[in-house]
Amino acid sequence: MDKNLEYFLKKILSTNPITTVQIILFRLKLFYKWFFAYYIIKDFGVIERTRWYKDDGDKNFRLNYLLNKNSIVFDIGGYQGDFANSIYAKFNSIIFLFEPNLDYYDKCVERFKRNKKIYCFNYGLSNKNGNFFLSNTREASSIIKNKKK
Repeated sequence: MDKNLEYFLKKILSTNPITTVQIILFRLKLFYKWFFAYYIIKDFGVIERTRWYKDDGDKNFRLNYLLNKNSIVFDIGGYQGDFANSIYAKFNSIIFLFEPNLDYYDKCVERFKRNKKIYCFNYGLSNKNGNFFLSNTREASSIIKNKKK
């Protein structure tokens, strides 16, 4: 059985009826939003993300590079350092991690403090100099989401 379905069924069976209805309605809403974006408006991002998950992209494509211990990798938007950690574990490469969010930067510094091949920097990279407002949406944080129209 699919792990997500198994988790979903355990969650439903272990909660009270009101919570069960709320979970089902929430899942239906998510499915409707995905269906609408995928089939009706044909949103490129949703289509590609769906394909990525279907093809198990994290396992099959995310680390499919020709790197070695002398390679230099820039992790731009390092978040909590998962990508840098995976690249280092597989290739032992030199990694420059850039994370402008101070909380996530601090986590990366702590995570890699004993690693002499991963360097953390508390700023973002751009084609413009300046200070920008950064949204705080975990791994999806960006400056673009905060632009006023």
